[in-house]
Amino acid sequence: MFNFTEAYLHLNHLYGGEHNRIMDMPNFQYNNANIRYLYIRTGVHNILHISFSINREYAVCPFFILSTNTDNTYGIDTYIPEDVYSHISSVFYSNGAYSTNRFFSVLVEHILNVRPDNKATFIRRGDFEVYINQANYVPNNDQDLYYFWHLRKSNLGNKTIAHIKRTIPYPQSYEIMRYLRQIHRTLVFTNDFAQMHNLTIHTIQQMYESIQD
Repeated sequence: MFNFTEAYLHLNHLYGGEHNRIMDMPNFQYNNANIRYLYIRTGVHNILHISFSINREYAVCPFFILSTNTDNTYGIDTYIPEDVYSHISSVFYSNGAYSTNRFFSVLVEHILNVRPDNKATFIRRGDFEVYINQANYVPNNDQDLYYFWHLRKSNLGNKTIAHIKRTIPYPQSYEIMRYLRQIHRTLVFTNDFAQMHNLTIHTIQQMYESIQD
């Protein structure tokens, strides 16, 4: 988990008090790639969508920002699925080695240099969905799907447990897993942002109750 505390606090300062808006940050260049990133705060998730544009093609990956539960610090998971990384690995090559941490250090610096007088704009959800859906490369493997879609009758598997822990802070993650075990359901994920639901106990309870009606 990469330390993202300063960047996270500054993003929220620029974002303001509302939730479920999409903040489009100023682009920057890194290793011959154009970097665009958008920040979304849903009230449950804090998600940074980063696109890497190379030679008129672009890949998009969401990165979840989580509390580390120590001294009010926040981290960001820098994992990039292989089916995306294979197309953009050149972005992370510097000084004879590949490093995503070096990229995220530059990203933090860029975020901290965005001032209120030149801050990002907010875009419509529909425009954002079009941008995501037109990407040349997005995570497609089942284990790399990001957004909660619906419930399925099945035991809670190890991959789902890992996903919950990676995207939801404790103790909410523990409460979600405990409830899923009680109702004998697991989660189904998607990369279609239009189908995303907030992954909360309340949302899961509503879905489960609607199934019982």
